[in-house]
Amino acid sequence: MQTKLQISTNAEQRLFVISTGEGYSCFGFDNCYRHALQLSQLLGRPDLAPKENEIGELKQYELYQNLVRLAGDADIGTYFDPGTPTQVREILERYLNGSPLRLFFGDDVTGRDWLEEHDVYGYIRRSMGPLKVPLLTGRLSGGGSAILTANVVRILDGRTLTELYRHPTYHQASFTIESCSTKKYKAQVLADGELHARFPTLVSAQRWVAFMKGETIRL
Repeated sequence: MQTKLQISTNAEQRLFVISTGEGYSCFGFDNCYRHALQLSQLLGRPDLAPKENEIGELKQYELYQNLVRLAGDADIGTYFDPGTPTQVREILERYLNGSPLRLFFGDDVTGRDWLEEHDVYGYIRRSMGPLKVPLLTGRLSGGGSAILTANVVRILDGRTLTELYRHPTYHQASFTIESCSTKKYKAQVLADGELHARFPTLVSAQRWVAFMKGETIRL
């Protein structure tokens, strides 16, 4: 039996709060508006386009849910986050069920790399459900993590390390490796002068920096 969702709003944090009775999830007011607008465009339903003056109202979340249901009945292909660059969309589609990719995530406006080290290397698959979003999975994995496609700021081919995409203003912190003397750690990495990570050996610190720069495939 399907659990009925209970929706409330948190105006201070600009969030819809969704409860199933067993837990909670949140969906930002502005994010809801952007997704609803994109879905209405993909479906060719301007009559269902959300109104800016209704951002944050429960009826806009209900409109979004209705658009998701309609999308599930239509063939809209792979669903990307609003604001995903065309080149990123094309690369993810091209590598769907193909070779692995190394993804870099960051600020979609400034192009600054967030220095994410987990869930950044794998194979592109599509999720199930009404909105078939891109997933990053292991070679034999049937599931994976949803890709924040609007925040992809750099892409490398996961086998050759050939750069396929770079945000127009992509930039990354400057790394410095220093020695440190503790029982557990012998090296540490500074990012733009601030401590970012510690490592048991100098070699492991060097490997981490090389991976973060996209010079090696794996940590």
